[in-house]
Amino acid sequence: MVDNSVHDFLAQYLFHLEPDYNYAAAFSEQNLARGSTIQHTFHCNICITMIGVDIRGSRFKCLNCLTTDLCADCHTNWEKSNGEMDFCKGHIFYELPRSCWYQFEEGVVLEDGSTLPDMIGFLEEKFAALLESTRGE
Repeated sequence: MVDNSVHDFLAQYLFHLEPDYNYAAAFSEQNLARGSTIQHTFHCNICITMIGVDIRGSRFKCLNCLTTDLCADCHTNWEKSNGEMDFCKGHIFYELPRSCWYQFEEGVVLEDGSTLPDMIGFLEEKFAALLESTRGE
């Protein structure tokens, strides 16, 4: 089983390597508590200078920048600016947690019913196959 301290580290890499962002989202969501205020260990890159607290509620992860995160309010303002904000111009953001996250049974992390160990096993197999395919080149 993956230690909670590495979930966000793995998520960061999966966001940049995997075209199916649900795998990255599942790792990010493992540190969020069900049934209470959602609080991420990340700061909003726009409002951190004003309030300096962790993001509560939805976190918007920029898929183009390695370290850019926005809170829901700043993301809404960013969308409404129609490109006038010079921040992540033309970039794509992914919302965490996913809206489907609340509907999962205990232990399930993906819509297909996969658990975290299932997902880790799949990624290990995929990585092993990728390593094997590069050895022949």
